Amino acid sequence: MTTPASYSKFRPSDLIRSHGLANRTYLTKTSFAAIEFNKAGKGRFVYLPKGVMLRVGQPSRLSGCVEIRFEKRAYHVFRVDLLDRSNLVYAPIKPKASVMAACA
Repeated sequence: MTTPASYSKFRPSDLIRSHGLANRTYLTKTSFAAIEFNKAGKGRFVYLPKGVMLRVGQPSRLSGCVEIRFEKRAYHVFRVDLLDRSNLVYAPIKPKASVMAACA
Protein backbone atom coordinates (compact mmCIF):
# COMPACT_ATOMS: atom_id res chain seq x y z
CA MET A 1 0.00 0.00 0.00
CA THR A 2 1.38 3.40 -0.96
CA THR A 3 1.02 6.56 1.04
CA PRO A 4 0.12 9.77 -0.79
CA ALA A 5 2.92 12.32 -0.93
CA SER A 6 0.62 15.16 0.06
CA TYR A 7 -2.95 15.74 1.06
CA SER A 8 -5.39 18.59 1.32
CA LYS A 9 -7.70 19.62 4.13
CA PHE A 10 -10.20 21.10 1.66
CA ARG A 11 -13.75 20.04 2.32
CA PRO A 12 -16.54 20.51 -0.25
CA SER A 13 -18.73 21.97 2.51
CA ASP A 14 -16.23 24.87 2.83
CA LEU A 15 -16.82 25.81 -0.81
CA ILE A 16 -20.59 25.70 -0.40
CA ARG A 17 -20.50 27.80 2.78
CA SER A 18 -18.17 30.42 1.36
CA HIS A 19 -19.98 30.87 -1.96
CA GLY A 20 -23.41 30.90 -0.33
CA LEU A 21 -23.15 34.61 0.52
CA ALA A 22 -21.60 35.80 -2.74
CA ASN A 23 -23.32 38.61 -4.66
CA ARG A 24 -25.71 39.53 -1.87
CA THR A 25 -26.33 42.91 -0.28
CA TYR A 26 -26.76 43.46 3.45
CA LEU A 27 -27.91 46.44 5.52
CA THR A 28 -26.09 46.77 8.84
CA LYS A 29 -28.17 46.85 12.04
CA THR A 30 -25.24 47.88 14.25
CA SER A 31 -21.68 48.97 13.72
CA PHE A 32 -19.11 46.19 13.74
CA ALA A 33 -15.43 45.55 13.13
CA ALA A 34 -13.90 44.73 9.76
CA ILE A 35 -10.35 44.25 8.55
CA GLU A 36 -8.95 46.44 5.77
CA PHE A 37 -5.69 45.58 4.01
CA ASN A 38 -3.47 48.18 2.38
CA LYS A 39 -1.47 47.55 -0.81
CA ALA A 40 1.49 46.30 1.21
CA GLY A 41 -0.74 43.63 2.78
CA LYS A 42 -0.81 45.15 6.26
CA GLY A 43 -4.21 44.86 7.89
CA ARG A 44 -5.97 47.19 10.29
CA PHE A 45 -9.26 47.05 12.14
CA VAL A 46 -11.94 49.55 11.17
CA TYR A 47 -15.54 49.91 12.27
CA LEU A 48 -18.30 49.83 9.68
CA PRO A 49 -21.16 52.17 10.65
CA LYS A 50 -24.77 51.28 11.34
CA GLY A 51 -27.27 51.58 8.48
CA VAL A 52 -24.95 51.13 5.49
CA MET A 53 -25.22 48.78 2.52
CA LEU A 54 -22.53 46.11 2.24
CA ARG A 55 -22.06 44.15 -0.99
CA VAL A 56 -20.61 40.67 -0.47
CA GLY A 57 -18.00 39.75 -3.05
CA GLN A 58 -15.69 36.80 -3.18
CA PRO A 59 -14.81 34.53 -0.27
CA SER A 60 -12.06 35.86 1.97
CA ARG A 61 -8.70 34.18 2.38
CA LEU A 62 -9.09 34.69 6.10
CA SER A 63 -10.66 31.78 7.92
CA GLY A 64 -14.31 32.37 8.83
CA CYS A 65 -14.49 35.67 6.90
CA VAL A 66 -16.09 37.00 3.74
CA GLU A 67 -14.94 39.92 1.60
CA ILE A 68 -17.37 42.83 1.38
CA ARG A 69 -17.37 46.10 -0.55
CA PHE A 70 -18.20 49.40 1.12
CA GLU A 71 -17.46 52.85 -0.33
CA LYS A 72 -15.44 51.28 -3.18
CA ARG A 73 -13.09 49.53 -0.75
CA ALA A 74 -12.68 45.87 0.13
CA TYR A 75 -13.03 44.77 3.73
CA HIS A 76 -12.99 41.38 5.40
CA VAL A 77 -15.63 40.65 8.03
CA PHE A 78 -16.40 37.57 10.04
CA ARG A 79 -19.27 35.64 8.51
CA VAL A 80 -20.94 35.39 11.94
CA ASP A 81 -20.84 39.19 12.39
CA LEU A 82 -22.28 39.78 8.92
CA LEU A 83 -25.19 37.40 9.47
CA ASP A 84 -25.92 38.47 13.06
CA ARG A 85 -25.49 42.24 12.70
CA SER A 86 -27.09 42.89 9.33
CA ASN A 87 -30.18 42.09 7.28
CA LEU A 88 -30.25 40.66 3.80
CA VAL A 89 -31.63 43.19 1.29
CA TYR A 90 -33.97 41.76 -1.30
CA ALA A 91 -33.82 43.85 -4.46
CA PRO A 92 -36.14 43.26 -7.40
CA ILE A 93 -34.46 42.22 -10.63
CA LYS A 94 -34.57 45.09 -13.10
CA PRO A 95 -35.22 44.11 -16.72
CA LYS A 96 -32.82 45.28 -19.39
CA ALA A 97 -33.98 48.04 -21.76
CA SER A 98 -33.57 45.84 -24.83
CA VAL A 99 -35.97 43.26 -23.42
CA MET A 100 -38.54 45.95 -22.67
CA ALA A 101 -38.26 47.37 -26.21
CA ALA A 102 -38.77 43.92 -27.73
CA CYS A 103 -41.97 43.41 -25.75
CA ALA A 104 -43.48 46.79 -26.70
